[in-house]
Amino acid sequence: MIIDNPNVKDLAKIENEIINQTDKLAGLILACKIQESLSSNHELKQESTSFINSFPKKMKNQGIREIEICPSRGAPFKVKTEYFSQKAKKDKRKKNRTGCYPALTLLGIFDRCTPMLSSEIALMTTALSSLEEAQSVLNERGRQNNTQYNNSIFRAKSIRTVYRIL
Repeated sequence: MIIDNPNVKDLAKIENEIINQTDKLAGLILACKIQESLSSNHELKQESTSFINSFPKKMKNQGIREIEICPSRGAPFKVKTEYFSQKAKKDKRKKNRTGCYPALTLLGIFDRCTPMLSSEIALMTTALSSLEEAQSVLNERGRQNNTQYNNSIFRAKSIRTVYRIL
């Protein structure tokens, strides 16, 4: 979309279109880089194995799973990686055991969002006076998450920060 003599409205429209297109491109590049790292990085695979073996309870490899990740820019994307959960005991209680994606954890991807997005959400939540205000600012920036999701990311990031300090 090229306009010879743009006015203010046209220029704002062009600027928004360029930002949207470059955000999409950034998201696609990030998706490719993360998937490439998950697939071919042997050091990451070894670290994942030792990370899983360090758990106090036995973890079982549930195979390759597809998981959606939200980047700070661009649309959410899906990557494939191994999923581990606690080994099921033979008891009558059908307890849902939570698992983890060790390779994503080692890359700093928690709660299905990139480190930059979780930092941005935490920063907005602490800098502004309320979760609703933080949500509206994030919506203006193109992040269409709900307040409850942002609150859970903020709390999880706060807990991880406290553990790093201790």
